[in-house]
Amino acid sequence: MEYGRSSGGCPGKVIVELNQRAGVLCERLLDEAAALRVALAEDAPANAQLIDCGINVSGGLEAGRRLAEICLAGLAQVELLPGDPSMWAGTAVKVRTDHPVEAFVTEFVNAQRGHLLSGHSE
Repeated sequence: MEYGRSSGGCPGKVIVELNQRAGVLCERLLDEAAALRVALAEDAPANAQLIDCGINVSGGLEAGRRLAEICLAGLAQVELLPGDPSMWAGTAVKVRTDHPVEAFVTEFVNAQRGHLLSGHSE
């Protein structure tokens, strides 16, 4: 699926396009659910599908990497690399994109939805 800035300047349409892109990635993640150790959450609100990538299931680094790409609507490449031991001994995450604004919008909207679904409000 190719992405371009041809949405006619309509912000609502951009969000729909980004959600559609993320939806395709979610379907791919679920197609490999057993191998990635992810599952549909059983306690999802009505009319929602929540994918558990590591709360009540094992998950793993690849599941987390794929979740990050979903949150960015596939508009960024997410890589896991060895961390610099002088800064961080764990795994480092590298994100590259040619669409920083659109990828950020998707991540921001998803974060807000997650915030609302969790029952927190400020």
